Amino acid sequence: MNKNGISFLVTVYNKEKYIPAMLNSLKSQKGNFHREYVIVDDGSQDNSLAVTKRITEKWKNTKIITKKNTGPSKATNIGAKYCTQKYIKIVDADDVLSPFASEALLSTMEKHNLDLLYGKGIWVEDPQKYVFEEKRGDPEVLIYKNALEEFIKKGMGGSTTIMFRNDAFQDTGGCDEKTFVQDYSLPLRFAWKKKKIGRITTLINVAPKEVDQRIMGSKVQLLHDLTYTMFNFVKENPNLPYFLKAIAVHRCAGRSWKWARRHQNKKIFSKHFIRYVRSIIPIFLSAEDRIKKSLEVWKDEKVRYGKE
Repeated sequence: MNKNGISFLVTVYNKEKYIPAMLNSLKSQKGNFHREYVIVDDGSQDNSLAVTKRITEKWKNTKIITKKNTGPSKATNIGAKYCTQKYIKIVDADDVLSPFASEALLSTMEKHNLDLLYGKGIWVEDPQKYVFEEKRGDPEVLIYKNALEEFIKKGMGGSTTIMFRNDAFQDTGGCDEKTFVQDYSLPLRFAWKKKKIGRITTLINVAPKEVDQRIMGSKVQLLHDLTYTMFNFVKENPNLPYFLKAIAVHRCAGRSWKWARRHQNKKIFSKHFIRYVRSIIPIFLSAEDRIKKSLEVWKDEKVRYGKE
């Protein structure tokens, strides 16, 4: 394992149109560090795998793993097993990295001894035409002092903006494979293990606004997975402090009530509203059961689950 090497971990599912620009952005990364490329094709049904193999045919330090479709959480965990470098940089197959992304993330993590670092990502019309500006000097860094509370309150997503230590990822158990998306469980698990987490305002990547199969474009999938991730997290960690469980219950009940009101035309005094009101009042009931009830609002929606 190189002292400052980076494993670029890419999960791919039906993104043949975007793969050339994404791979080009990986090869264009500036900085003096060892590079490794781990690409997991998650059962693509288009030409994603063929395009990936053609472009990377002469690349060094490149591994391509093929598997049946189980979702990005499990694909990320499988890919991480093949990563041999000190740091892992997750990249979505339809995103384009800034050429300065890895250098900014790596230097910040080394300087502040971080286990996980977030950057900034934006959506644009055409990522291939986006012109990134180089920012001189060290970026401003926010170090989370109460990361777990912060993440339970807000939910942290954006997988392509992050980089993390390989050993820290293994120590936390990786992504929750029961949840389809990988974005939300990872920061919760890092924070629970008291890993050092930070954020910079440096632009790391751009993503296309409209993409077929884009999980981040499905509001129902995102809201469901935010809540389902919290359900699994509370269930896995019964020793979670009560005040954090209370925050989790309140946030999940509020999310459920908003969806019911805006998308299912539910009225005040519906069961979703009553659960939300009750979540404001400290009631010593099972947080796990109360969050599970919040998930009922999406039972008839088309959401995907991870496959273990």
